[in-house]
Amino acid sequence: MQAGLVPATVLVGVHNSPDARAEEYLPGVSQQQFDAHADFFANNVIDWARRELGVPAGTRSTAVFGVSNGGAFAVAMGFLRPDKFGHVIAFSVAKSPRRLALPSPRPESFPRFYLAAGTTGGENSFRRHTAALAKYLVRHKVESVFSARDGGHDFEFWQSELPAAFNWAFAP
Repeated sequence: MQAGLVPATVLVGVHNSPDARAEEYLPGVSQQQFDAHADFFANNVIDWARRELGVPAGTRSTAVFGVSNGGAFAVAMGFLRPDKFGHVIAFSVAKSPRRLALPSPRPESFPRFYLAAGTTGGENSFRRHTAALAKYLVRHKVESVFSARDGGHDFEFWQSELPAAFNWAFAP
């Protein structure tokens, strides 16, 4: 951001329960816990960020981001709450136990998706699932990007991909 490579961005991290990560992040594992976490995230966190941090209103200024299980959560939030998020940035998406369906007819305000996965280091199943999701989005004419490049299932890869995703989502 300081170098002007990506636009100024507010990042808000939400810590999950270490004992219930899959239950909170993956729809269908524990629907009650997922629904509670999703509601908190889409309502309380977004409202707080707008009020306390000055995040502009409107979906085009808001993205949901996650990696691995968090990537699956980001995708789920994009499908379930297109009224809150204009962009979904999801890396190394863990396979969700329940397939989400696009609204029919698909609203024009549906989020744009930036998906990425590495090609090495234990990333094979995550890359396959993320690629399948990318194909699903393309097939349903959802604006999306899929980046597959050298990298593993680790923070080094995710950190290196994040500037490109932010540029894609927020650059004028």
